[in-house]
Amino acid sequence: MKLTGPLTQTLMVMLFILLAMVPVHADSDITRPATETNDITAIPLSLSASVNGGLPASPSLLSPASGPAEATPTDSSEPQSIEWGPLLKDSFRFLMLEHAYRMPQRNTRAGFSGPFFQDYFNSVANIHGWGDGDKFGTNYIGHPMEGAIAGYLEVAHDPRYRRTTFDLSSKQYWTSRLRATAFAAAYSLQFEIGPISEASLGNVQQNPKATGVVDWVITPTVGLAWIVAEDAVDAKLIAKWETGTKNRAARIALRGLLNPSRSFSNLMRLQPPWHRDTRPGITHF
Repeated sequence: MKLTGPLTQTLMVMLFILLAMVPVHADSDITRPATETNDITAIPLSLSASVNGGLPASPSLLSPASGPAEATPTDSSEPQSIEWGPLLKDSFRFLMLEHAYRMPQRNTRAGFSGPFFQDYFNSVANIHGWGDGDKFGTNYIGHPMEGAIAGYLEVAHDPRYRRTTFDLSSKQYWTSRLRATAFAAAYSLQFEIGPISEASLGNVQQNPKATGVVDWVITPTVGLAWIVAEDAVDAKLIAKWETGTKNRAARIALRGLLNPSRSFSNLMRLQPPWHRDTRPGITHF
């Protein structure tokens, strides 16, 4: 499958433009006035007195013994299991977009002419070798990006590691990204030979030149390297550069264009491309 080309680039630009036209709900909790709070300690003593029969309320009754802890990747207040429902929903959205791109291709449409189950079985049974007939850019750039997008979807729906940031010396960081890689491998395998795959929809592997397993290996493994690279760029470059400007367009460009796989993953989550789970949005200065 070809994941690169003018059609993909045009689609990305259109989605960026459409999302730029809607309110950025990811920043809604940041743009509130500083005086707004849900903390019970913000209740004026005069008001608290009125609801306590005119007696001043004790500060000890209004204040917790200790303030709420800042949310961290291992915060016990957060659910610890993967959010499978939202993750599968967003992954399915990504899968349908990929197949929608495949449908106009002549070789894909030709595969619908025969018996569905027999051709599906023959496609899977015909797999052997390494190469699949795709160009270098498709195998070693397009598919790793596919793996990175799927991996970022897993990270976004893994509460235990959702806020984990780039740190090559951190066990937590590598655990997070290896979990993402495992999901990317499963997503890739489904895309290649699963029930909704190249094998079932178009019978790609019946083509003698398209029988290899290169994408099975390259998508998750080089996809992991792609994730780490984007994490490094985000932490070492984007996060620093955006602190030097209050121009929202510049911040959108920095976050959206320099982290393409994360940006596309955000789109599949129905979030703005520039969204981050690890820090405030583009309107926070």
